[in-house]
Amino acid sequence: MPIDEHLKARGLAMGSICFLCIDDEESSQHIFFMCRFAKAIWRGLQAQLECNLDSSSISNLLIISDSLSPLPKEVMIACILNAISTIWFCKNQARFNDTDITHTQAMAKIRADIAFIGNFSKLYAKNSRTEFNLLRAFGIKGKYIKAPTITEVLWKTPSFGLVKVNSDGAAHGNSNGDLMGCFASYFSIQNSIYVELLAAIMVVSIAHAKGWRSIWLECDSKVVVDIFQGSKLVPWRLSNLMNKCRHLLNSMQFMVSHIFIQGNVCANKLATFGVNSKIDSWWNSMPTFLYDDFYRNRNLLPNYRFRNL
Repeated sequence: MPIDEHLKARGLAMGSICFLCIDDEESSQHIFFMCRFAKAIWRGLQAQLECNLDSSSISNLLIISDSLSPLPKEVMIACILNAISTIWFCKNQARFNDTDITHTQAMAKIRADIAFIGNFSKLYAKNSRTEFNLLRAFGIKGKYIKAPTITEVLWKTPSFGLVKVNSDGAAHGNSNGDLMGCFASYFSIQNSIYVELLAAIMVVSIAHAKGWRSIWLECDSKVVVDIFQGSKLVPWRLSNLMNKCRHLLNSMQFMVSHIFIQGNVCANKLATFGVNSKIDSWWNSMPTFLYDDFYRNRNLLPNYRFRNL
């Protein structure tokens, strides 16, 4: 910055005075931290924030932001940087335009700049009184972290005569909750929607080939459920396979529903097996790595979905 002490250090012979207080030479330490005008700015911010600010250096000022959540931390850093920027602006106005900006006008400029930054931020604040007061001090309508929610996720057995199919990998069970077969395939594809939909299409094809004419497809992909219900478009690479699948469904009793991933653990483990093994596998009896989760589902024991933790 073209502060007098820096210009003199480069060999420029000149007199120096702080144009904000006319008390001392202009240096970075003086103009931003020791000048009467700068001290008034820091005291004003301290009163605004209702906290103690160590205004002896920038590093000491920034320490207070370390314990804050993202939005208040951003606001605090913006507060410090805008204060320094405003002090520099006021000094230049006094020096080059012979215009004196009062402490009150400078504080109003800082508050307006911080409110603009805070209100357009997409970050969140904790639900604490300290952070609420900090944001309110600058007229910021904060976005707060939502309270944690816990949802019970229960795998339900199908009604009599219905074969339930959970896809991700895939698993098949009858109305007694017995395992009728399961498979895992490796698709070598990175697109998650493509993989989820292809697995569901394979489920329908296998069920039709085995003579299971009444099936309940349950999937943890809402997009796949919407595609089967006709409310979303089919990815073009799977359009032909989906048309064949719908032709098969015309001769079947079919229903589809969504389940959270916490209730689709068996299918998820089969999908993981397919990715790791990189081979296609079919089991007529239950693989050992599904025992615990399968019997948990069969005994109607719930799993839990946690959000906003």
